[in-house]
Amino acid sequence: MDAVGHVDVPQLPSIWQLEDLLNRRSVGAALEYLSQFLPHRFTVFSVLRGMEFEAEYLIDKEGVLCASDMAPSGFIGSYCELAMINGSLVITDSLKDSRVQKSRYRDLYRSYVGMPMRTGNNKMFGIICFADLVPQPGPDCTQYQFFRTAASMIASAADPGREHMYLA
Repeated sequence: MDAVGHVDVPQLPSIWQLEDLLNRRSVGAALEYLSQFLPHRFTVFSVLRGMEFEAEYLIDKEGVLCASDMAPSGFIGSYCELAMINGSLVITDSLKDSRVQKSRYRDLYRSYVGMPMRTGNNKMFGIICFADLVPQPGPDCTQYQFFRTAASMIASAADPGREHMYLA
């Protein structure tokens, strides 16, 4: 942590290490690895079932919550809905972001980075997101592109029928 209170965050994960974790360990291990590269408290892998998102994995840097603690959350009006509609969503401070002024999550999750996951036939089936209860900076351009690729890799691991064609 620096003098202003910012947490030091490693700059960029390794695509090869992420692939190794997915191949040799699990989606959960890959998410835990990714969680260290953004300052956000929560890293979540959620699957869309009907009109609700269900958390399959949740990494809480404070170790308080796990996926089973989260009730399914509604799709309509969620940050995840906006991420799926727009192809991604980055919010650094929800109270200053007009895109989410009517969201029921606005006061709870102040910062958010979400990347949709797609099946092999290009159907969206879930989301990987990083969220926090306080404002946090978003990823820089290089990190953003990496997280798009990571979402595609994790989607491939979570959907065995999907071809391993990673987003660039």
